Amino acid sequence: MTTYATLNPIGSKDPRDLLDNAENLDSFSLGEEDSYLDRLGRPRKSMLGMENEFDAAEADRQARYREAIESTGFEYLGDYAAGVTFTGYQQVVRYADELYGLSAVYAPPVVLTGVWATDSAKLVARGDSVLRADLLSSGGTRVRLDNGDLLQKAMTFLETLNYSTFEQRNSRPIELVAHRGFMTQAPQNTALAFSSALSAGADALECDVAVSADGEYFMFHDTTVDSLTTGTGTFTSLSSAYLDSLELKSGQGTRFAPVRLSRFTEYLEIARTAGAFIYPEFKRYRSTADLQGMIDLIVQYGMDSACCMGSFNLNILTMTRAANKNMEVGLLGVSTSVATVKGYIDQVAALGKGALIWDYDATLAIPEAVAYAFSKGVDWGVYTVDRQSQLPAIRKLGIRRIISNVSLKVSQ
Repeated sequence: MTTYATLNPIGSKDPRDLLDNAENLDSFSLGEEDSYLDRLGRPRKSMLGMENEFDAAEADRQARYREAIESTGFEYLGDYAAGVTFTGYQQVVRYADELYGLSAVYAPPVVLTGVWATDSAKLVARGDSVLRADLLSSGGTRVRLDNGDLLQKAMTFLETLNYSTFEQRNSRPIELVAHRGFMTQAPQNTALAFSSALSAGADALECDVAVSADGEYFMFHDTTVDSLTTGTGTFTSLSSAYLDSLELKSGQGTRFAPVRLSRFTEYLEIARTAGAFIYPEFKRYRSTADLQGMIDLIVQYGMDSACCMGSFNLNILTMTRAANKNMEVGLLGVSTSVATVKGYIDQVAALGKGALIWDYDATLAIPEAVAYAFSKGVDWGVYTVDRQSQLPAIRKLGIRRIISNVSLKVSQ
């Protein structure tokens, strides 16, 4: 609304212009039309007009977002909220700019509570799966660059998510290693966990290797089977037949029950098929002679150039290097003594193709040791990183690999 419309230039002190400006301010903030004319006769959007324009644009974005997702075969259920019900594994919800689907451990229907701390254990990130399917689908959404070319560069980058050599892995900005197969999201150290971890976005797989009394290689963490399984006894004193009969307690009550212990060869086959880098830790053994049998299996599956053998024992890594020149060796530790850690770095550097895989809090306490490792050609990884808020400090130190119990979003 403009009463006088003097058309005086901007900066006018004419009282009539001040009145027109006041009327226009009312039209801008409280008007019931999408636009109004200012005192110079130019059209301006009102607050209502801006809100309507935003709502229309947002509705269009949401529609295109749903169309893009649904073209991949996923069903978009909307934003994460209490009451959302998963009735199948091809459904996704959006939370914090990421898509999440139902974990294969849980049988539908599953109703979300709206409490992320509770629901997150039931969900796995699907963002990468959606993008891969969309780019690869002949009938899906065809994402293009401004010049009309297909996103060949994006496809090339996605292919690098599955890599098979130490050098290729080191070129990645951040590597997400699934600790025991993202142990908070599936029964730990099982074929089920590792397959699910890859679907949830893991770049690499970490496991614990334990040897039975009769020399069979399993994946298991604890010294005894009492806490994690339905059995009892020290792992290395138990026969493979007995171990095969046990059920993992974490799998009870799920659609996959009974969940049995998995053999190390299952892990190797999953990783080889997916082209994923592996981090096996030589954990429970009858004697160090069992190390050679483990290395032989890794070589048999053609994975020694895509492997970081981990141990808290430097002697184990020395033996590994003597037995195989292709593997990377990773010394695990928690020390915060700069002098001590620098000594470890020197020893790992002497072995070649080495890394320190260090406790997160300890790492932050000794940044000078991290810099020293890089200067010696020794890489550095951290465990266990389960919160997004921990990532900035890691990136600041130049660390490229993290070991996590959850499927974090680590893209920069």
